Amino acid sequence: MKLRNKLLILGLAATLAFPFTAMAEDASSAAPDASQNSAKTIVTQDGVLKITSPLDNDSWSVIQDDKNWFAMSDGTDIITANHYANGEAIPAAEIADSNFVQIYQVHYSTNNEIFVVTGKVTVAGDMPYVRNSVDSFEVLQYDTKTAVAPAAPAPEPQSTYDIAAIGATMYCTTPDGVHVRADHSIDSAVIGEIGYQQSVYVNGSVTKDGADTGWYQIQYGNGIGYVWAEWFDTNQPPADPVPTGDTMIVYSYDGSDSRQIYMYTDGIWRDDSGNTYSGDMSAEVQCSDGTVWYQSPMGPSQTGDSMTIYSYDGSETREIYMYTDGVWRDDNGNTYSGGMSAEVQCSDGTVWYESPMGPVPTGDSMTIYSYDGSMAKEIYHYSDGTWMDDDGVVYTSNGRSAEIDGSDGSVWYESPIGGPDDDEKPNLLMGG
Repeated sequence: MKLRNKLLILGLAATLAFPFTAMAEDASSAAPDASQNSAKTIVTQDGVLKITSPLDNDSWSVIQDDKNWFAMSDGTDIITANHYANGEAIPAAEIADSNFVQIYQVHYSTNNEIFVVTGKVTVAGDMPYVRNSVDSFEVLQYDTKTAVAPAAPAPEPQSTYDIAAIGATMYCTTPDGVHVRADHSIDSAVIGEIGYQQSVYVNGSVTKDGADTGWYQIQYGNGIGYVWAEWFDTNQPPADPVPTGDTMIVYSYDGSDSRQIYMYTDGIWRDDSGNTYSGDMSAEVQCSDGTVWYQSPMGPSQTGDSMTIYSYDGSETREIYMYTDGVWRDDNGNTYSGGMSAEVQCSDGTVWYESPMGPVPTGDSMTIYSYDGSMAKEIYHYSDGTWMDDDGVVYTSNGRSAEIDGSDGSVWYESPIGGPDDDEKPNLLMGG
């Protein structure tokens, strides 16, 4: 709890950054016993708003503040309320400064009025108490103010368009020609075209409030039209453009094709076939024949051909794609070579095949025996799950105890069953 006393209230004018004097509360807001540290319910002088004082101490009192409709303080922190008619200018939100380190502000509005309740603290630790107090306000009487009708917006000043007289024949200077429009606006309808070197009679330039707009008004057919002034000149018809000597090579995306283009005196790039090129020539270049070119190759692209390749035993596959530079690649950018006829080498060091070549040993092996143990043989586990010896004989278990059958008709065992003289001995593992 803060330590506060009556002297703090009497000395507020020296503590806060604006003038106010202590004001007596009505009976409903009388201070309780200080030892109880309880909140006070305070009502504004006109009975419109009710607010509960902060709980951090019991020294809060209503004060007279010439700048606010209502104010209360404990000597260092302050809570104010202001009441406006809806439509009045509302002051900008207050900002923390050297006087108050934190400020909390709430706006509350009805159709007719706005309440702005603000809490300001000199110590950040007081803000939770002050914020709760600000949030506790309650409107006791609504619509005690009448909304102010908003002022009608001032009419937009009307611009004045005029034609500054020229009265001269001019010629179209751009090889692409110029649209003639129904009005001096790019959104206006196109009513015709003026071709390269074609002459027109220019009535004058279009001005807006005395400033040039960049449009010409011309005689067009039996009426008038508008053209962009940049593309017209009063000189004699311009001569056919000729190369300036500047050249450039442009490339297809993957660099498999290229063209030599030339800068002409009219500022247009052209090739030997008369196609024109545009696009600021920094990277992507559009040609008048509909193709797109580049200052340097951007990289190979897929041709659409693809192929599935396999590990030796077929347990893994990869999809690879042919690119315009003649190289096969996968989705990770690995490249593949080797003629693609059978064995295919990948740039990651692996080897692949157009089709599975067969199973390969996994590394697991087993020794099997004849019935009496007089013969033994090593067999190997393969990637397709089969067991096989060095001669290609496949071995499978027939489900009868430890007996193993070879694809050549032989019978073997995981371990010897009997000695050399036990030919007539029954198979004990079969329960005989």
